[in-house]
Amino acid sequence: MSGDILWILETFWPEFEAWAASTPAIAQVSE
Repeated sequence: MSGDILWILETFWPEFEAWAASTPAIAQVSE
């Protein structure tokens, strides 16, 4: 199960970061 989560994070994290960077409220939280 944890392996699946790691795979999902590795696969979608770049997309999430790009989306979060375009969302000011989330960008502030992640910094």
